[in-house]
Amino acid sequence: MPKTYPESKILLRYDVWASPQLVMTLVGPTPLVLANYIKKEKDRFVGILEQAERDRQMKLDARYPDQRLELLVQQKFNISLTIPNGYKLNRKTDDFVWMSRETPFTSQGIFVYSYPYTSDSTFTAKYLIGKRDFFTKKYVPGPSNGSYMITGHFYEPQMTPLMFKGRYFAMLRGLWEVQNDFMGGPFVSLTSLDQKRNRVITVGGYVYAPKDEKRNMIRQLEAILFSLTDSSAAKNKKRPD
Repeated sequence: MPKTYPESKILLRYDVWASPQLVMTLVGPTPLVLANYIKKEKDRFVGILEQAERDRQMKLDARYPDQRLELLVQQKFNISLTIPNGYKLNRKTDDFVWMSRETPFTSQGIFVYSYPYTSDSTFTAKYLIGKRDFFTKKYVPGPSNGSYMITGHFYEPQMTPLMFKGRYFAMLRGLWEVQNDFMGGPFVSLTSLDQKRNRVITVGGYVYAPKDEKRNMIRQLEAILFSLTDSSAAKNKKRPD
């Protein structure tokens, strides 16, 4: 006799037939009740699947890290970020680092930047977009003279507050473009307050792939961003030359 369930719920099992693997089973007392449960909780289910995929990518990245770039980020920002092999350093200043992985047809980039914390208005979409544009205009040139990266506003970027590892973050998603040129694509960033140093830290990623699907490339970048921890996790590593 099949098992019955008095209420709808989600059952999660890990590494049942392979590893890494997540098996998600939805159960309920009747098909109608279960259908309503799925409709109500759909965002939660998507979040579980996205986290499982992110965890898988993070484990893969950790197997083949670029320790030199990781140490550079630790030295400048006192944070630990898992950066897989294949990225190259494009620019570094006291408050900004830009790395990217390039192919003949695609680009995946990572920004890390910081600035002093001055008010609660920091954690609004308008403020975060303004800061992003400040750094990209200053440090990220486009392919032609006088061009530079900016935030696109054809679709307004969306900010989502979230708690991650016991810490508040503002996640910003949107589109970027190049002022005075014809390039663009999606971006995502995480911003948090470093209370110890009274500063704001942002880690962000962007994709340029005009002929390819961008979803998986953005997910790969998200795995890097969500590897963010305080530098105390790697305090014994040596400083780069």
